[in-house]
Amino acid sequence: MTSLAALIVNYGTAELTIAAVESLLKSDLSGLDMEVHVVDNASPNDDAAILTKAASELDWGARVSLYLEETNHGFGRGNNLVLKELANRHEPPERVFFLNPDARVQPTTVQILSDFLDQHPNTALAGCRIINPETAKAVTSAFRFPTALNEFVGSIQFGPVSRLFPRAHIPMSAELPTMQVDWVAGAAFIARLDVLQDVGFFDDDFFLYYEEVDMMLQIRNADQEIWYVAETFAEHIAGAATGLGGEKKVARKPLPAYWYDSWRLYITKNHGRGYSIFCALAKFSGWSLNVGVSKLRRREPGAPQNFVSDFWTFVLHPMLFKTEARSK
Repeated sequence: MTSLAALIVNYGTAELTIAAVESLLKSDLSGLDMEVHVVDNASPNDDAAILTKAASELDWGARVSLYLEETNHGFGRGNNLVLKELANRHEPPERVFFLNPDARVQPTTVQILSDFLDQHPNTALAGCRIINPETAKAVTSAFRFPTALNEFVGSIQFGPVSRLFPRAHIPMSAELPTMQVDWVAGAAFIARLDVLQDVGFFDDDFFLYYEEVDMMLQIRNADQEIWYVAETFAEHIAGAATGLGGEKKVARKPLPAYWYDSWRLYITKNHGRGYSIFCALAKFSGWSLNVGVSKLRRREPGAPQNFVSDFWTFVLHPMLFKTEARSK
């Protein structure tokens, strides 16, 4: 029997986390032994008590382990707490399944993804189709790795430029067939534990955002495959766990400092200083042109509020002058 550990990291979304756990426990499993681990990242409310009560009233028992932390570790470090414990076992689980607290899996999702790994021995990680429960439509679930070109094209958000570079987009189509991709949505995916251990799990330097992109890049650099599996799906309430909401809703909200920190860390860690500065300038130029073009067209810009000052403070200044500007 194949062993699998499912991981959920909660911060201020206890009720959603309970629903996520219940969706896992209702999975249709055959030849798969699953345990569930829930990390509460020192939520600033009654989440710890709510989760503890749910564990008792819903009779989770030994099937679900709770980690009630006194520090907000962020997403990657929160997962690493469990991953390192699992890896240190005498008999570690073969696979891990990551589920966002604001997501719910369908009963067959975990089993199909596990079977996919059985059938594709070179695949280290596989993600599923993400459905917006409000519209019942698929949303983008597979992506290309960031480059200077696709950061520029994605930031300018201008039709003629997008059509000129049809493949220069980080998000891929929401209606992809099953295929190998660069990286998949972090809301729900399965991975081999030994491969994650080989690449060092999540990088602890990330607080929130880009930690899954970085880990999947390390997996691809290790000549392992990542697949998007269209036959599986999970419902995901976009932004419920982060407070940022869906893409269209948050376009003009300021991004938190840790988003910029994570973007800068991802680029500089994986591409070196010279290309990272070039990539940052491409993204900055795209956002700047987006504001100008949007004003001419009398449309709402897609660039975040305060992006000029925030991008300088948290991205360009640290890159150019090799300083740190982190704000957790």
